[in-house]
Amino acid sequence: LSTGQERILATTQMFMAQPRISPDGKQVAYNALVAGKEVIQIVPAAGGPPRHVAEGLRLRGFASDGRRLIVGKEYDLGLLDLDTGKIRLLLRPPVPNANFGSPGTAPGDKWIVFYTYPGDGKTKIWVAPVRDTIVPKTDWIPITDGDHWDVVTRFSPDGNTIYFFSRRDGFFCQWAIRIDAVSKRPIGKPFSVLHHHDRRRSPGYVRPGRIDSAIARDKIVFTMAERTGNIWMLDGSK
Repeated sequence: LSTGQERILATTQMFMAQPRISPDGKQVAYNALVAGKEVIQIVPAAGGPPRHVAEGLRLRGFASDGRRLIVGKEYDLGLLDLDTGKIRLLLRPPVPNANFGSPGTAPGDKWIVFYTYPGDGKTKIWVAPVRDTIVPKTDWIPITDGDHWDVVTRFSPDGNTIYFFSRRDGFFCQWAIRIDAVSKRPIGKPFSVLHHHDRRRSPGYVRPGRIDSAIARDKIVFTMAERTGNIWMLDGSK
């Protein structure tokens, strides 16, 4: 950012997506398609050859310690240890073929936040403890009531607030809710962080699967799209 110079880290003639930078900024992980197989690769942020990490898993993000990856194994969610290559499964969907949306760990990696999509255009945000075994749904902590479309869940750097996008006011805006530092149960109701009531620019215009955000101590970075158009007149007499 200080020089404005860009550097290509990895190239392929196939598919690459979902790049994620490690918390210390030294590594970049991404999904790739190599020889017809879906793999996870990591490349040094300073440049160098990519390293094959895993096959048959879908990258979801870095854990806060930077030494593990949050990965999807079919519909389950787990942590992949970059040193040993072993995966520890954390969550299993309560219904078949359901996905966990926007999973992310809190600082210390003892808790994970995500949302589920039960249907009817509504979602529900949860927090679950990270254990050595799969955590049953009975131990998940509900953060929202499931009456709205709440997505792209993110912990604050101190782990005491959860940020997300929501349509609860009729627009696609940024909201947050405070949670207890120990129990991680919600404190009070969700509150608005930044409204996007502009008909021209909104994160809601970003294509599905492309919307994202990251939370710093005093800043939020997020994707937003702009709609433009022209009105034309056609001479119908010709």
